[in-house]
Amino acid sequence: MENERKTRRKSFFDNIKQCVRHHKTKRNFAEQYYEICEDESVRIRVNCKDGVFSQLGGKSDLDEGVLSYIEDKAYYVPIDRPLKICFDGVAKEDRQAVADAYKKYFDLKFHDKCLDLKICNIKSISLMIIGIAFLAAGIVVERFLPSMLISEILTVAASFSMWESVDFFLLERTNVNTEKLDTAQLLLAELEFED
Repeated sequence: MENERKTRRKSFFDNIKQCVRHHKTKRNFAEQYYEICEDESVRIRVNCKDGVFSQLGGKSDLDEGVLSYIEDKAYYVPIDRPLKICFDGVAKEDRQAVADAYKKYFDLKFHDKCLDLKICNIKSISLMIIGIAFLAAGIVVERFLPSMLISEILTVAASFSMWESVDFFLLERTNVNTEKLDTAQLLLAELEFED
């Protein structure tokens, strides 16, 4: 019984390792899961037969489920591939309202990501300045006051502040910039309608 469990477990982990190796070598976009157009753009089909507009916002806002579906499908498409969003089942008189609501949503989201990027930069610069100020204060205290405790506290605060600055600049800023690019790809997508 114990040997059988160990064998199954080893087999399971071997399969996981093989899968990881296979996906590392195949870093290309998984085209088999998407509809690729002749111009190499990617078409995402959205079934809107159950409704496309938000119940609360009327025709000025798209349904959260529809927007979430589009964002989830577009997440795996590389940035260098243009998108075509094909809405299926939208009445002809509602098509312009859908296009306007789509553009409004992603335009607002894009501007929000631009603002987040500015805030990230401001936080990074501010924390670096605060860290340098703490470090300078620590040096001054160490030179003119015999108290090592205050100097150590200021040095720890300086190092913490500087590391947070680097974290915001390298990691957080990179994540926000990636989200901004994803949103820009969706904002620039070509909208299509089918009956």
